Amino acid sequence: MVTTRSVVPVRVDPHTVESLWWIDPARVDLPRFQDIPLLEEINEELPYVGRLRMAPDYSLPVPHTPKTLYQNLLLLLALSPPVSLSGLVRYHAYFDKLHSTTTFNYLIEMSIRNASFGTARYLFRMMDAQRIPGNLETRKLRVRMLVRTGDWVVAWKQETQEDPEVQFMPVAIWLEFLQIPRREEEFKVTKSKRGGGHGLGLAKRTAIREHSNSLSREEKLLLALKHPPNPNPKEYAEMQPRVVREVVQALLTINREKAFDLTRRYFNSLPSQITPRRRRQCMDIIHAHMTARSKGGVSEFARIRDLLPKLLNMHSSFIPNSTTLFLLLAPLKQTNQCGTIAEATVKKFRRRWGEDIVDLRVKRRVASFASKEGRRDLLEGTTGSTIQGAYATEIRVDLLKERARGVEVEVVTETGL
Repeated sequence: MVTTRSVVPVRVDPHTVESLWWIDPARVDLPRFQDIPLLEEINEELPYVGRLRMAPDYSLPVPHTPKTLYQNLLLLLALSPPVSLSGLVRYHAYFDKLHSTTTFNYLIEMSIRNASFGTARYLFRMMDAQRIPGNLETRKLRVRMLVRTGDWVVAWKQETQEDPEVQFMPVAIWLEFLQIPRREEEFKVTKSKRGGGHGLGLAKRTAIREHSNSLSREEKLLLALKHPPNPNPKEYAEMQPRVVREVVQALLTINREKAFDLTRRYFNSLPSQITPRRRRQCMDIIHAHMTARSKGGVSEFARIRDLLPKLLNMHSSFIPNSTTLFLLLAPLKQTNQCGTIAEATVKKFRRRWGEDIVDLRVKRRVASFASKEGRRDLLEGTTGSTIQGAYATEIRVDLLKERARGVEVEVVTETGL
């Protein structure tokens, strides 16, 4: 028996298909993210994944005090990628009743870091128009902007003529005139690779821009010394070693006595116990004194040799290292008995400070001096000299490489070195 199946036709009402696309006129959609007030200004800078933007972060509180406004600026910059400088300025401008010296200083500093000097000038004008008083940080930022835009003389006249009765300039202001680069990397506006937004990205540290100036760096230093700072012990203790080293290096080019006095005052402000990192930074300051040489020869070697104990005795934690010895031997290059004096100096340092005071750089320098003087006994290591054992082959290869690069190194081939 064969079972048959019949097809029953079904009538479809055309209105049924239309109902699939029907929209309830009473439906109220949620507001789009782009339509939300305030966040519209930073919409393009918010992070996203692929083609779909991430949901906005509504945890950013509406500021009600100058302190919360400043905290919100920090939060916006902490986004990944961070909000652009223009976005920060627009966000800040919306809450004009909450503006403060702190928020303006923060935005001005970011503008100068980003080399957006037009934005910095605009913020200074807004700060003056709103009669928001500045502080020492504001004063420092004004000087920094003028110095970095090439108006060093203008900044100097403003500071020296602002209060002629003041004999000493604040340390923070005075350091700005020395044009010491910041250690942290500069910020610059970079276009985001994901979405085309602009944010503040990290860039390699760049030197301060130099424009045409009527004064040379030496003339600026001489002028700055006419109004030197007079830090108290607390201010000395708060100074960063890197800044002290930069100032010392600048002073050494024109006045060694002032550089030595500044070093002594700073070292005296240090606590009795310092960290290994701070000790290394202080040794860099001592090394700056050793590298400031006007000439070479035995007389310069003797001067540095006599200066070194004075600097080391300024703090009980200071210990010379291999770099100290390496720099001490440098002036001997122009002497006839460079190898003999270098060998005796190395032996003395070894007895006083141990074997770690001699590294490969020192060995190579002594080898070069011994070769120049013709002291084959030092090169062969027959007198218990610095160059001996497994280091002989390594030093020989290094010296030959230097000679191949065109460095003037005289190698005594008869000894096998």
